[in-house]
Amino acid sequence: MSRKLYRAVQTGVFLIVLGSFFLYENIAGQASTFAILWKYLPLIFVWIGLDKAVAYFVFPAEPAAARPFSLSPALLWIGLGIFLFLGTSGAVASFAAFLGNWWPVFLILTGLGKLVDHLLPGRSGRLLAGEVVFLIFMALTGITTQQLARLNLSKLPAFNLDNRKIHLRDLFQNSYRHTTEDKVPLGEAKTVSVVHSGGNLELAPAIGGEVVVIVDAKLYADSDKEAEKRFETFKLTTAADADTLRLTLPALRDENAAAEISGRVMVPPGVFLKVENNLGDVLLDGLSGAAEISVKSGSIKARQHKGALRLTNRYERITLESCEGEAILSGWDSDIKISDHSGNVSLDGKNGKIRIRNLKGDAKCVLQYAELDIKEVDGSVSIQAPQSTIVLGEIRGDADFDSTSESAYVENITGALKFKAKGSEIVLKGVTGAIDGEASSGEIRISSPGSSVTLKLQKVACHLDDAPGAVKIVNTLEDVTIDNAAGPVEIENQNAAIIFRSLPATAAGRFSATAQNGDIRFYLAKFPEGQRIQLTAEGGSITSDFAQPALQIDQQQRLARWQNFSGPPAQASLVCQTKYGDITFQREHDLEEE
Repeated sequence: MSRKLYRAVQTGVFLIVLGSFFLYENIAGQASTFAILWKYLPLIFVWIGLDKAVAYFVFPAEPAAARPFSLSPALLWIGLGIFLFLGTSGAVASFAAFLGNWWPVFLILTGLGKLVDHLLPGRSGRLLAGEVVFLIFMALTGITTQQLARLNLSKLPAFNLDNRKIHLRDLFQNSYRHTTEDKVPLGEAKTVSVVHSGGNLELAPAIGGEVVVIVDAKLYADSDKEAEKRFETFKLTTAADADTLRLTLPALRDENAAAEISGRVMVPPGVFLKVENNLGDVLLDGLSGAAEISVKSGSIKARQHKGALRLTNRYERITLESCEGEAILSGWDSDIKISDHSGNVSLDGKNGKIRIRNLKGDAKCVLQYAELDIKEVDGSVSIQAPQSTIVLGEIRGDADFDSTSESAYVENITGALKFKAKGSEIVLKGVTGAIDGEASSGEIRISSPGSSVTLKLQKVACHLDDAPGAVKIVNTLEDVTIDNAAGPVEIENQNAAIIFRSLPATAAGRFSATAQNGDIRFYLAKFPEGQRIQLTAEGGSITSDFAQPALQIDQQQRLARWQNFSGPPAQASLVCQTKYGDITFQREHDLEEE
């Protein structure tokens, strides 16, 4: 056979084989093009090796420079392609573990090629540089993976790849599966207690009066014999006392064994369920009846559950979706997410993110170092959360919070709002009910309240906009700014200013401002002639950018006084008193310049 004819045959066979693979996967496998390429790509290495082997035997008469020196490269290409194909096709559970055990095959293939070289005339039996580099690489890779396979990698964290959780031990160790299924009569028991030593656990409703327990184990072992020995004690333990059925899910007695154990427990409706899981996630799916779940390290998720819930965990998330009934949740270093829930909820925890949406019931939160985002609640909200950030919105009921927080943002509360805060930046918008708050240090901004505002502050910068109801504010060391208030307004401040950015044209409500060691400043478009004004500045001055007021100053008592009406002080609608501070009336553009 000439080399030209050989190339034509080789190309034709290659295209036939390649087309056959694609046709088979399209008809039988329903796989994507990428999946087909990934699965069969290693066979290209096999094809390269076969090509070299055929050339080695078919064209012996050609000059030495045009033919292969040794059969070993052909065998190595074929061996490498077969190894990779076993991994991409899923024929071996762990490719790394397979490579760690079988890498010496490449040494055997190289030696076999050298023996054939010595049997045929004109062939070279010496090791080539490329062969030496390849063998060293495979030996180092194989020995490394073999040593890793002997380690207990079960405690290493998993990583996500294409929304799949991948464990490092799956890459380096052989795994074996074992499944058990048990049916336990419920009898007279009204409580089912489930203990799981480690692994994910799913809880679902059962049909009839039996409790069904299905446990699936994935064990990492060096051999089938070792796996069978460890599975000998893999059995469900049951016990019954009084009105409680106790179930202990199967576990491997060898604590050093690396394994993944997942369970599914199906419980009849209306049974009180008590679950303890040391390590792993718990899912409640469609159950009815009270449940108490405790997980030391793992997430808890309840979906479409009807009945009271008490959930406790650490380090992972607690999730409620479309559930009904009272819920008591406790999570340390845990995130809590609640959506479409009917019933009161009580949260307790530390270091986590709290997100509540569409809650029909009251929410009570006792948290620390948390981030709270609570919106769309048909009920009251109560929060005690030191060192936390708070976001409240669309609360159709009363709300209160007590927090030493970084910030609190509250919007659209239809009920009353009470708060205590320290060192916080607080923003309140659209609170329909009365606002009653205490704060020290920080800043507070209130806009469009629907009712009265009462604040007791210390060292808090305060800004109030569009207040239609009564306002009473006491503060120290930071300015208080009032913009567009209907009155009555009563402001007291020490060692800082009181600022009015607008006043009603007529005396709709009494405005009273008292400042000690601070100024009272008005920034207005025009002088409020419709007000009955009484101004007193002790140890200070009264000045105006407008034509009024004309001042009368008592030099003996160092008093500056002015009023624009005749009558007793009780009839005044605007009363300003300062001690060691000034009273000024300025045009509003002066504030913009400042």
